[in-house]
Amino acid sequence: RTDGTPLLSITMGGEHCGGCRRSNNTDRPHAFQVILTERPPLVLSADNEEDMADWMQLLCQSVSKGVIPQGVAPTPCIPCCLVMTDRKLLTCHQDCQTSFFRSLGSADICDVISVSLETEKEYCVIEFAADRVQFLPPWVLYFSGCEERDRLLQELNSTWKSIFQVDLPHREMCDPLIQKRCGEALELMKSVWQRADSLARGRAQREPWC
Repeated sequence: RTDGTPLLSITMGGEHCGGCRRSNNTDRPHAFQVILTERPPLVLSADNEEDMADWMQLLCQSVSKGVIPQGVAPTPCIPCCLVMTDRKLLTCHQDCQTSFFRSLGSADICDVISVSLETEKEYCVIEFAADRVQFLPPWVLYFSGCEERDRLLQELNSTWKSIFQVDLPHREMCDPLIQKRCGEALELMKSVWQRADSLARGRAQREPWC
C-alpha cells in the first residue's frame, strides 16, 4: 500500500482502448471494465454508484479525446449522439477515424423525473429519480441549436407521457452556478465549431494535391 511504483500503464487514446462498460460477471460491487484491444479487460471497482459513474465518464472522455496537451484547457464535455427508444435513452460516441460507436451510458425513460432548461440556451438537464436501483447523476446535454433541443424534448415528453399518462415536468433553470458553467461550455463549443469550420474552408480552398 505504501509502494508508489506503478504496476500497470495503459494508453487510453487511439486504438489501445475501446472505452468502458459496467461489469455484471463479478461479485465485487460497483465494478466496471476498461476494454483493452491487446489484453483482457481491466476490472475496476468503485466505492459507490456515483463514484463509478464519474470514473466511467472520465475514462470515456479520455478515450474519445486522447491525452490533453500541457497548457491546453480540457474540453468539458464529450461529443456524442443521443439515441431514444420507447424505453431507453442511450448516449454514444462515434470514433471519427473508424466510425465505431461506443456506448457512453444508458437510462430508463421511466426513471426520468424532470427536464430543466433556459429558453434561449442550447442545453438541457435531464434529472433522474434518486431512488432508482443504480444511482445516475443528471445528464447535461448540449445541442447545435434550440430547435434540435426542442425536437428531443418533444419526443421525450411524448414517450414519457405514454408511460405515465401525464406530461414530463419542464422547469426553468434558475441555479446561477449551473447557468454559468453551462454557458461557459456552450461558448467553448461554439468557438471550437468556428475553428473547425474555418479549417474546413481552408482545406477546401487548397489545390487538390495539397
